[in-house]
This record gives sequence, C-alpha cells and structure tokens, in this order.
Amino acid sequence: MAIGISEIIAAIRLAIEAVPKLVKKKERSAGAAFFVPAYGWREIGTMEYEGVIWPIYTERESPHRTTLERIYSDDDTDERRIEVSSTAICPNNDCRVALEEQERHWYQHSKFKWICVGCGFEKLSKMSMYNTSIRAQRIAQVKFRR
Repeated sequence: MAIGISEIIAAIRLAIEAVPKLVKKKERSAGAAFFVPAYGWREIGTMEYEGVIWPIYTERESPHRTTLERIYSDDDTDERRIEVSSTAICPNNDCRVALEEQERHWYQHSKFKWICVGCGFEKLSKMSMYNTSIRAQRIAQVKFRR
C-alpha cells in the first residue's frame, strides 16, 4: 500500500497544528517556582512550622509609584503573592543558620534529616524540606492575608 504525497502533507499539517497546543499545555503546568516578581522579594516575617523557622516573602513594590498611588491602590499584601522559602532556618535563637537536608536510608523510619551546621540541631522528617515548605506556604497565605 503506497502513501500518496497528499496524505503526507495532511499528516504534516496536523502535526504543525498540534505543536502550539502542546506548548500552551506545558506552559500552564509550569508551577509558581518559576515566578520572579519584577522588583524582587522582600521578607515580611517568619513562621514556625514543624519545629523550624520558615522565612515568608512577598513581592517588592515598584519604586516608581508615588505616595498617592500607594495610598489609594488596592495592591496590598492581601493581593500580592506570598511565598515561603524552601529552606528552613534553625530554631535556636543564637544560631538562625539555614538547615541542610540529608536523605536517609529507605529502611529508617524518617526519610529525611535536617541538620544545622552552626549548632548541631537535628530534625527528623518523613517529608522533604521542599514539600514541607509547600505546606507551610498554605498556612502562611491564610495567616498573612488576614
């Protein structure tokens, strides 16, 4: 059975039409991890969750806005994106160093170990630091928008 040139051209046209749909679908699936605000982030506080400290950030506002624009604008922290750092901080008051994460063996009860290189603080967790930060972010979005 021979394939004619018209069938090949029709198949190529279908493939070309499908490419933008695939690209759009892939762009939608890109998460918030790739979001970078135009003027950077500013820290608005910290939150304790799972026995460690998580820094909380929001978008930095434009330095070009006038005072009246800031007063009468609805663009407050309630409307801005609130992000939690994916790296936790040591809860000891004299330390406050970013924690490192080690993956433990599969047969151990807790899969991850968070360690402070400053004071030796250790925390065992079943979830990775990144996944825990996502949970902390959900809580922070509720607390900091009140």
